[in-house]
Amino acid sequence: MLNQARIAEKYPPEFHFNQANLNDFEDCARRFQLRHIERQPWPAPRLEPLDEVDAAARRGEMFHRLVQRHILDIPAPAPADPKVAAWFAAFQSALPALHLPTAIRRPEATYSIALAGKRLMARFDLVTVDPGREIVICDWKTGYPVEAAVLQARLQTAVYLTVARDALRRLYGGPIPAAALTLLYWFAEAPDQPVRIRLTDDDAYDRLHLQLARLIDRVDLFHRDARIWPLTDDLRQCTRCNYRTLCKRSVATASVSEVEPETLRTGGAAWIEEAEL
Repeated sequence: MLNQARIAEKYPPEFHFNQANLNDFEDCARRFQLRHIERQPWPAPRLEPLDEVDAAARRGEMFHRLVQRHILDIPAPAPADPKVAAWFAAFQSALPALHLPTAIRRPEATYSIALAGKRLMARFDLVTVDPGREIVICDWKTGYPVEAAVLQARLQTAVYLTVARDALRRLYGGPIPAAALTLLYWFAEAPDQPVRIRLTDDDAYDRLHLQLARLIDRVDLFHRDARIWPLTDDLRQCTRCNYRTLCKRSVATASVSEVEPETLRTGGAAWIEEAEL
């Protein structure tokens, strides 16, 4: 059995697991340790050119805030950025066709569950519920569509569905049948091509639950056994990592054009708090 007291003291007091830091761990255990445990300052830019990275990250934040205000029926000034204005106009036009539940709508809603002795949290762009009938959780992405099979295999999908099914029971009115919960990805650059992911049965949810519990257990094992966690063998990960110079990885910095826009908002950029939570 793991020494839980020793493990717990190595996490910062406010630490929680979420899809962003679990992705970091899967990409590179050392990155997880530096970013989320040691809170190491950024010795190198994550992406280049910096002005484009900053602009892309801020556009994503601005768009999500506009959508939040729209759903809450709070007036907002028209965005000055033409790209954000185009995304927001596309969202307003597409929203009715998404046929989301209407009884409960909670934008930018954060929930957590207990898993493997830790807290696993998710921040949903929108939670919509018709109690006893249907739940649709939404994630707005400012880029182009990604294939459903790719999205279904992502940690974000596993985390969102697992947290939603456990944490939203009270809103639903009891245990949530597998067929009643849907994760919807909407893409600003293709507003008429949303991707809906729905698991077929309880066994599928059990597999996600086990997958995430094992991943969290792996993190705990590193806490017990490794002082300096291992670096990734995949040098492609280093091209978009703040710590490549600290780790003495001589690789070129990735361009902002090489990553999905949404990762700039949720991937731990230095000038923006982790937007996931």
